[in-house]
Amino acid sequence: MAPRAERSGLGLDYGRDGVHLRYDKGRQLSVETISLWLDAIERHVPPRSVRTIADIGCGTGRFSKVLARRYSAQVFGVDPSARMLTSARRSVRSRRVEFVRGTAEEIPLPGGSCGMVFLSQVYHHLSSEHRAAAEFRRILRPRGFLCVRNSTTENLGSYLYHRFFPGALRFCRKLLPSRAHVTGTMRNAGFDLVAHAAVRHVFAEDLTEYARKIGLRTCSDLAALPDRQFRAGLKRLEAYCRERNAGEPVREDVDLFVFRCRNR
Repeated sequence: MAPRAERSGLGLDYGRDGVHLRYDKGRQLSVETISLWLDAIERHVPPRSVRTIADIGCGTGRFSKVLARRYSAQVFGVDPSARMLTSARRSVRSRRVEFVRGTAEEIPLPGGSCGMVFLSQVYHHLSSEHRAAAEFRRILRPRGFLCVRNSTTENLGSYLYHRFFPGALRFCRKLLPSRAHVTGTMRNAGFDLVAHAAVRHVFAEDLTEYARKIGLRTCSDLAALPDRQFRAGLKRLEAYCRERNAGEPVREDVDLFVFRCRNR
């Protein structure tokens, strides 16, 4: 089931913008930060209860490989972008991980085949939350888990770069979901909320690294800005980071929702 287009709902064109070539560097998380996220998931999803995982919107597979390792599970990374999947296949070498092209609304996996569906920073890209939720329920086994890792409107204040890109902040306020929206939508679609937490993680080891990562423009809200506006904001951010850098890590908040599929 090949997707009709590679453009996300927030302005990034993964097929044409060369995002797949710089995505890993722009979104890279440290081993410690990845472990923090895996621990947060494992607290509510026991490894022995999951044998197959669908990583929806997997991008270059940064979570696919670590989920496969932590859960000793077969992971299917699903993404609409052929170029992102090409990068994923080059960087992830594991017999437990397979990458397939598809969308959240049309997942090319059999019904009842997965113990967990995982989404990382994908929810706000969904073209239809209701169709996607129906697909999650279809491919999950009874009482399977849905884990959503996503920014919400409530944690926008933790993102330093928005001080220098007000257009990006306005963009996110309009298009990111609230926590209540995510939980309400999934509840209406047949999922029970097991747990929710705002996870504060290290996004960059210091302000120098932070400016470099933001400059790669792999965030959807930054990609949506006019080039001139982006360059002006980046110049202000870089000046701030040069003046204030004291070797301290830069932390951001991202929400984790863990749902369980309600009995049919």
